[in-house]
Amino acid sequence: MQAQSAITMSQIRPRLVLSFGGPNGLMNDPLTGERGWFVTPAWENRGTSDAKEFWGWDTSSIFFPDASADYDFLNPRDKLGATPKLVVGPNAPQLQGSRFLPEGDAKRAAKGDGIIVIWGYIEYRETVPGNALHHVHWCYQVLPVDSGDSYIFSYSAYRPNCNIRD
Repeated sequence: MQAQSAITMSQIRPRLVLSFGGPNGLMNDPLTGERGWFVTPAWENRGTSDAKEFWGWDTSSIFFPDASADYDFLNPRDKLGATPKLVVGPNAPQLQGSRFLPEGDAKRAAKGDGIIVIWGYIEYRETVPGNALHHVHWCYQVLPVDSGDSYIFSYSAYRPNCNIRD
């Protein structure tokens, strides 16, 4: 009976899965006028119960030629403001902050002169008995490929020590 209960609990827990929205077409950053693309980390709850008290942060940077081995991807680069805690229901998406990727950075990364990394953190609490609190640190390399008249972007998990979940 305990084994069946554990299996059932495992099946109904919230499961947050990361994907990336965008980039869409090349545009101008409204703040700087620089040309580039916006990329948005998007989480989807593929479990069957709510993830409550969801919040997090994200950031990005280009590194030349790569990030140092001791770069701290587990903490935000900038000071955090107030962040509301949300509920992410089953099959529901939750977006994090969009990051602007300048066209010049994409060109350098596509040539292999540098790498673009987007990273962040989320936490959420289960609504099933126990109310476990989960922490997820994530970091992905953005891989732009020059397609002639634009760029195609893909994402690859970067460094195991900055992709941690409990």
